[in-house]
Amino acid sequence: MKKICKKIISILLAVAICLLSASFAYAVEDNKLTDLSISSSFFENDSAIYNHELCKFSAKLVTESNANLTKMVVDLAYYCGTKTGSAKYWQDCTGRDAENFFIVYRDMVVNGENYRTVIACISGSYGTQWDSNFDPYGVGREKSYAGDSEKGVTHLGFADARDYVYSYLVDFVNEFCLSSNVKLLITGHSRGAAAANLLSAKIIKDGKIGNKDIAKENVYSYTFATPNVSKADDLHDEKYNRIFNIVNPEDFVTKVLPVNWGFGKYGTTYSFCSRTNCEAGIYITELSDMKNYFSEYTSLSYQNYTEGEEPTDRIIESMSQYLSDLDEFYTKSIFNDKYEKITTYDFFKEYFCPFVNGTVSEENRMTQITKLITLANYYDDEENMAEDFINFMLQYALISSCFADAHEARTYYAYVCALSEEQIKEDYSSYTMKIYNVNSVYVTEKISGFVVAKVDLGIVNKQINNKNYSNYIKFENGYVYLRLPTNGNYEVNILPISNTFVDCIIEKESSTNGRIERINFFDVSVSSKNTGKFVVNSGGISFKYENDLDRIIVPNQKMLNDNMVVNTVNCDVYGCGNATKSVSNIGGNFSKVVAVADKYNNFLGWYYGEKLLSDKPEYEFMQKENKTLVAKFTNNRYQFDENCKLVGDIICLNEQGVESINNCLEYSGFEIIETKNNNAFGTGTKVEIKLDNQIIKTYFVAVMGDLDGDGYVDSFDSSIMSAIVNFENEVENDTALFKSADLTDDNVVDAFDLSVVTVMANFEI
Repeated sequence: MKKICKKIISILLAVAICLLSASFAYAVEDNKLTDLSISSSFFENDSAIYNHELCKFSAKLVTESNANLTKMVVDLAYYCGTKTGSAKYWQDCTGRDAENFFIVYRDMVVNGENYRTVIACISGSYGTQWDSNFDPYGVGREKSYAGDSEKGVTHLGFADARDYVYSYLVDFVNEFCLSSNVKLLITGHSRGAAAANLLSAKIIKDGKIGNKDIAKENVYSYTFATPNVSKADDLHDEKYNRIFNIVNPEDFVTKVLPVNWGFGKYGTTYSFCSRTNCEAGIYITELSDMKNYFSEYTSLSYQNYTEGEEPTDRIIESMSQYLSDLDEFYTKSIFNDKYEKITTYDFFKEYFCPFVNGTVSEENRMTQITKLITLANYYDDEENMAEDFINFMLQYALISSCFADAHEARTYYAYVCALSEEQIKEDYSSYTMKIYNVNSVYVTEKISGFVVAKVDLGIVNKQINNKNYSNYIKFENGYVYLRLPTNGNYEVNILPISNTFVDCIIEKESSTNGRIERINFFDVSVSSKNTGKFVVNSGGISFKYENDLDRIIVPNQKMLNDNMVVNTVNCDVYGCGNATKSVSNIGGNFSKVVAVADKYNNFLGWYYGEKLLSDKPEYEFMQKENKTLVAKFTNNRYQFDENCKLVGDIICLNEQGVESINNCLEYSGFEIIETKNNNAFGTGTKVEIKLDNQIIKTYFVAVMGDLDGDGYVDSFDSSIMSAIVNFENEVENDTALFKSADLTDDNVVDAFDLSVVTVMANFEI
């Protein structure tokens, strides 16, 4: 079935990917956004105060400039009386590492003072700038505008765009603003939003544009669909809070680079609502209002993610878990080297960007598609990041337009128009719940009484799932995964089929800042006779029993994201083997320890005290506390003491008169069988090591100088040695007899060895 499904997917992929570049391009129909009124009231307050009307105006600018930048400049001049010096100050066909933008100005009186108000509007990605977007180290640059000093700290592709625009802005200010008071509006969308965010931060930090001073209070910044741009030490400094970033939580672009790598945005970020971060009634109303505005500018219908922000969060989480930092983005194979060496950077460069930026030729299109399908289908049973991303793109970008619609500037403009200032500022967040050791859960919305999500014996109730008031739920890897908005009021009912202990790991996710808190419930006892429920509302989360509602279970751990508790599990070893020495992890995360038995031994199990936890060498467990595990092995071992020298399968002894190999061998679990020469333990004695009645090793004893096998060196041994030296007797190399005769250890039996054995026979050594 899976292979058949994959064939169908491949066909759909081949058809849809041909249309990919078109899905990212759009035109605003009939110029519906030409109400470009600009008011001095936009700039009356300190720029740190959010101005909803200025936000709307900025959204208009980026929407029309994305559609037709040159026309936007003309319209602004016509409708608003703005001025620009020349075509130098608007660029709409720039190269890979540059940026499309326009800069205009208008003189106005603000609070009784004359100001020259400068507007810098930076557009979204154009052509091969998509390649720069996915090249944070700038390794594929055609031209560097920002240099490499910020490498690893700031996305160099966005830094190039920033500095490209900044150089023109400096020229503009020098030409038109040196003798004027200046107020500056910087706005942008997507790549332009990243450049605007970095440009605003630079000007606020420097307090100037070139040599022209400008107070931070006069720098107004509104960005839309802003990616994460930097992990600079001062990223969260309060002076940048006057930069307002407007994001759609369903927009993939706003979540890269991952916050788990330390990246973020300068300034204050406001998020729209989504199905997963907002109570259903509010979300449905706000989405409907947005769609009304959206429909004014295009005949196409808006396609939202039916799973809210869950799909974009899931693909970012997959990327974050597989790649720990930017270095691995460039160096680690996306297929674990099992298929071929394709890094994540290579993947975006070779398979994603060409279709988005329109550079793939018709001749190469099907070749690229075929190879991409091969990559997507390479693993039949094993999940990997490449397959996750391709499936995400297939479902939400290629077959539907969710990816593009969530990202487009007109979506941002429609949302900003539909929402009030209070709604824009709402802190939307959600709880993601992973409930272990249970396969039946149903969720009730407390006020309405509706069942909004249900899993019954591991099967998601799709009838409920398709309701517009439902919440996201699934069953995978043995646990129920659930996502609930924090502004709702829910009961999560647990229905165990027997006595069990439930673990519930809860992440509080801010739609603007990622994970902000973790809440862990460990070992909550439930049974079919004593069921219970998690109560989720604005006051937090607790657990109650159905037949004992007065008994409230609180979390074992409640940790803020910047202060996570790390637990350490140490491992002891009993028996013959080796194991992971220790593992440390955040409470609620899963860790793995590995045991490897020595030769001739078996692994018996992982124990905690006397309790057997697992009989598998690889043991994965949830990290709940500091403790010590024990890896137990069989104790089959043998070891010769320091008086023995092993040469292959020969045991060389310097000591005479040894009665048994047991005198110089320590062992456990093995059986030792000796076959002596005439009941004497000497050269030629055979020693067999047996385990479970099987001979696993055979040795022969060589007592140095003992050539007749009685365990002692005497005149008889001198006579034998003399015969060997005089070629009267032959002795084969690599035998116990040869080793006992080669007393000088030079691999030859000669007169020197005879002299040594003679001395030994006379008790002189």
